[in-house]
Amino acid sequence: MLLIASGLAFAAKKISEVDIEASHKWLEKGKSLFYSGKHQDAIKAYDKAIELNPMLDKAYNNRGNVFFDKQEYDKAIDDYTKAIKLNPRYYKAYTNRGIAYRLTEKYDRAIRDYTRTIKLAPRYYPAYYNRGIAYHYKKQYRKAIDDYTRAIKLNPRFDKAYYNRGVAYRLMHQSRKADENFKKANDIIKKYGTKALWDTEAVWDTLQ
Repeated sequence: MLLIASGLAFAAKKISEVDIEASHKWLEKGKSLFYSGKHQDAIKAYDKAIELNPMLDKAYNNRGNVFFDKQEYDKAIDDYTKAIKLNPRYYKAYTNRGIAYRLTEKYDRAIRDYTRTIKLAPRYYPAYYNRGIAYHYKKQYRKAIDDYTRAIKLNPRFDKAYYNRGVAYRLMHQSRKADENFKKANDIIKKYGTKALWDTEAVWDTLQ
C-alpha cells in the first residue's frame, strides 16, 4: 500500500487544541474508512480533518492515498505535494508522489522524488526498489539492477526485488543471472510466503 507531516499559505487563524484533537480523530476515521473500501467517506473524513487543522500533513498524504486508489493520480499528486510543503522531511509522501509520477509516465520526476526519500531515509528500502522500477521503464537496466540490489541488501527477503532484478538481467541478455534471481524469489515465497516480506505501508509498485 501507499504510505499511510512548513509552507502552505493558509489563513492566519490560530488552531485551537480542541480542533487539533478533533482533526486527529477525523484522520483516524479516514484511515479506517479507507481500509474498509469506503473511499468517498474517507475523503470526506480527511476533508474534515483538514478543515479543522490545515497544517495536518498526514491528512493530505492519506487523502492522496485515496485518490491514488481511485486512479485519480493528478489529485493524488496535488495532495502529496501539499503534505511535502507542510513537512519537507515527510519522506513517505515523496515516495507516494514518486509512484504516482511513475504511473503517469513522469519517470524523471519519480526518480527525483525517490532520490529525495533516500537522502532523508537512507535505509528505507522501498525507495530504492521503486526508483529501480522507474529506471527499468527508462530502459536504464544497469541502474535498475543497482537499486534492486540496494533494496535486497536492506531487506534480504524482498522477493519482488529479486524478481524484478531477474527481469532486468533477462533484458540485458544475462540469462544465468536472471534465472538465479527468479529462483531466489520463488525460494523466498515458498519459505516465508510473500505477505511476510512486504512493508504493507510502503510498496505498491511492481513490474509483475
